[in-house]
Amino acid sequence: MRAVIRISALALAAFGLVTVSQAAIVVESEPNNSFGTPQLIGPESFTLDLNPNIVNSTTLPHATVLGTGDGSFDYYSFTTIAPSIIQIDVDSSPVFTNFDIEVDLWNAAGTFLAGNDDGGLDAGDDGTNLVGGAFNSRFSTGVLPAGTYLVGVSTFPSSGLNGGGISGNGATGNYTLHISAIANPEPATILLFGLGAMVAGGYEVRRRRKVA
Repeated sequence: MRAVIRISALALAAFGLVTVSQAAIVVESEPNNSFGTPQLIGPESFTLDLNPNIVNSTTLPHATVLGTGDGSFDYYSFTTIAPSIIQIDVDSSPVFTNFDIEVDLWNAAGTFLAGNDDGGLDAGDDGTNLVGGAFNSRFSTGVLPAGTYLVGVSTFPSSGLNGGGISGNGATGNYTLHISAIANPEPATILLFGLGAMVAGGYEVRRRRKVA
């Protein structure tokens, strides 16, 4: 039986998100190529609209960004005002330029929190191809304190650095970045996200064996 996450209007308000019937998709805006100049993803960009490319899209406030890889690192920032679980999902597909995506997360102080390569094969991934499927990236965090967070998109092999920034290769193709979060999660929600993190962790182990 598929587990369902429920989020109340109060929790949505606590997160500080504005729910609209059709939130506009965010288009990458330069310059966002350094840790110090991320593109802001504001609360007006988050919604509970159905999106078949996002796991639990109707229960997790989410924003979608269309990125254009030009060989540089791409950074985005967003802010939570309550303790929250954060889910990051980056997809390429046949309609975009496929590449081996990596994604990383930091807090505003530059502390490295999470990263993933090869965490795909979830909703929205093309399961018939490694590039555009399993080589996409996704992870879920534990409960993080309220604050500002930064997401960085790059190409394998790359590594998020403690202190901010990425070492490795910039994003070399187009992609869709999904940022989701849930405030004040219930224990069942934490368990579900934990299982997702374990799956992503399995792909991370396989990444270490992959030849660039």
